[in-house]
Amino acid sequence: MIYKLLNHDGSNTPTPYLLTPEAGDIPLYNGPAVFGVRPGHPVFLRLPISGKRPLHFSTEALPEGILLDSETGLLTGRLPDAGTRTIRLTAANQVGEVAFDLKLCVGEEIALTPPLGWNSWNAWAGSVDAEKIRVAARAFIELGLADFGWSYINIDDGWQGERGPDGVLQPDLAKFPDMQSLCDEVHAMGLRIGVYSSPWVKTFAGRLGESAGQGVGSVRDDERGWYVGDQQFEVPDAQQWARWGFDYLKYDWNPMDLASGRRMQKALRQSGRDVLYNVTNSIHKEPPEKWAEISQCFYLWRTIPEDANTGNLLAADIKDDWAMVASIGFNMNKWRPYVRPGHWNDPDMLVIGAVGWGKPNPSRLTPNEQYAHISLWSLLAAPLLLGCDFAQTRDAFTLNLLKNREVIAVNQDPKGDMGKRLETANPDGIEIVAKELADGSMAAGLFNRAGSAQVATLQLSDLGLAARQTVRDIWRQTDICQVDSVFQAEIPAHGVILIKLQSDSEARRFS
Repeated sequence: MIYKLLNHDGSNTPTPYLLTPEAGDIPLYNGPAVFGVRPGHPVFLRLPISGKRPLHFSTEALPEGILLDSETGLLTGRLPDAGTRTIRLTAANQVGEVAFDLKLCVGEEIALTPPLGWNSWNAWAGSVDAEKIRVAARAFIELGLADFGWSYINIDDGWQGERGPDGVLQPDLAKFPDMQSLCDEVHAMGLRIGVYSSPWVKTFAGRLGESAGQGVGSVRDDERGWYVGDQQFEVPDAQQWARWGFDYLKYDWNPMDLASGRRMQKALRQSGRDVLYNVTNSIHKEPPEKWAEISQCFYLWRTIPEDANTGNLLAADIKDDWAMVASIGFNMNKWRPYVRPGHWNDPDMLVIGAVGWGKPNPSRLTPNEQYAHISLWSLLAAPLLLGCDFAQTRDAFTLNLLKNREVIAVNQDPKGDMGKRLETANPDGIEIVAKELADGSMAAGLFNRAGSAQVATLQLSDLGLAARQTVRDIWRQTDICQVDSVFQAEIPAHGVILIKLQSDSEARRFS
C-alpha cells in the first residue's frame, strides 16, 4: 500500500488545505514535560491547555515557594535548591479534565525544550515599536496560540535609544515610551518577552550596541560601527534588562567571537534572572562546541555557505523562499553533536503568515511548503519563532499549522534529539529526516523537494527498527497502518508526510 494525503492531487497547489483536527472542548495539555529554572531565580510558566473556557487548575501539592493560579494556570515563585520536583497538575472545565505531570528541574540548565514564540524582525525589521509588540502578545491569547505553548514575544533590532548618565542603554522613547510597562503587560498575559542587542558599537539597524570606543575585533566597518569597541556595557545593560523583566536575549554579530559571547553570558548569569541566550550570525574560528556550551540557542547553520570568490562566510537571513528553507533545513546533520536539552541549534525564524521586513504580505511559501517548513523545524528540535504580522495572520490555514499538539510535541520532546537526515535509496528530491523520542518511538518526515509528486520509501531497518510498527500520521493525528519492514507514501511536490512509528519493542540501533 502506498499512503497519500486524501483529497490532494500531489501538486504544489496554492490552495490551502487543513490537516490538523479541531482541538475540541475537552481540556488537553499541550506543553513540555519538563521546565528548567536556576536556583533562586523566578519561576514563570503559563500551563498551555486547550479546551473550553473557563478552566480550573489544581494540584495535590506544590513545592514550597511555588504558587499556582487556579484561574490562569500560571506557575510562579522561586526554588532555592537544585534538584527535580515532579508536580501532578489537573485542568478541568464543565466537559472534562486532564491530569499531567510536570518536572521542575532546578539547576544550571534552562530552556530544556526549544523556545516557541514570535520575533518582530521578519514582519517589521527596524520599524518595530511598542504597539506592534502588544498586537503580537494579544494575538497569542486571542487566537489561542498560548494554549499550545507559544510563549515568547521578542523585540528585535530597532528599540534602542541613547545611553543614560549611568551608562545604561535606554529605549527610543518615541517607539518605546515605557519599557517597564510593556514588559509588565506581556507578563500579565502569562507570556515572556525578549530583547535584542549586539557587542558591536552599532547594530545592523544602526542602533547602539554593547560597546563604544576603538575596535578590538577582527572585523571593522568604521562608518557603520560594525566592530567591538574597547569599552563594554554588558553588565549594566543585563542588569537593566533583568529589572525590566526580559526573559530572552538575541545577541547578533558577524562573525561571532567567543570573548564577546562569554562576557554577555556572564553578565546574564549574574543578573538574577533566567534570560534565554540566543547567539546569532556566524561562528568564525572558534569550535562550535564552545558556542553550544555558553548559549541556549545558537545559529551554527550560518557557517554552511561560503562566498565562492572570497571564501568568506555568508550570513543571509532566511526568506520566504522554498529553495532557501530547504537548503538550510536539510543541511543540519553536522551540528547534531552539539544539540541537547538546554542547547538548541537555530536554523532561523519561521517564514509563514504575513512577513515582509517592514511591509508584511502573505508568505510566498505554498501550503505544501509551509507544512514541510514546520515539520522539518520540529524534527530538528529547532526554536519555533514566528515572524508574522498578526493583523494579517489570522486565517484558518495558518492557525491550523500552529495549533497541532502532536507536531508541537515532536519539537518539544524532552529527549532533545535533533533529527537526522538519512541516506536512503529514493528518487532525487526525496529526503527523510528522523528523530528518536523520549518514549522510545520514532518521528520521521518524508519530504519531497521536487516539483511533482513522488513516492518515498522508508525502510524500517534504516531507523534500526526490527519489530512491527504502528504508523501514525502526525498532522492528521490518526493511525494509518502497521508495517513490518517498509513504509511507502506519495509525497506532494515540495510537501511532507510526517509520521510516528511505535511498537512494544525497544530494539533500536538509531544514532
